[in-house]
Amino acid sequence: MSIEISVLESEKVIVSRLSGRLTDMDLLDAQDYFENKVTWSDGTAELIDLSNADLAAATTRLMPELAERFEAFFDNAGVETARVALCSPNDLQFGMSRVFETWAKRSSIATFATFRDWESADLWLRSSESLPDSG
Repeated sequence: MSIEISVLESEKVIVSRLSGRLTDMDLLDAQDYFENKVTWSDGTAELIDLSNADLAAATTRLMPELAERFEAFFDNAGVETARVALCSPNDLQFGMSRVFETWAKRSSIATFATFRDWESADLWLRSSESLPDSG
């Protein structure tokens, strides 16, 4: 597993790229890594790029825990609103991301949305749209 995080300070966008073979524990480890590397504030958005991630070894079993960790992270950072786009081009990535999005929607802090391409995800993050076209 590889994680690359870049922050576009002027645009208040965090880009997280996950690549390689990912297991359930890798996804939780990625969240821990993110929490230790990123400072989040209101108005910041994140684009999680799974384009080069192999999710064949991951399951949906820990998705509720992962969603709770995101919620706790935002709460501890004092964030009142957040937008997170997941770029998931292939069917497995997209399906797993949508399962996570369903669990994450229980959060009142963050709005998560899944997209098949980077451009749509980026456009949604920078827009004022509340509901994405995730098709």
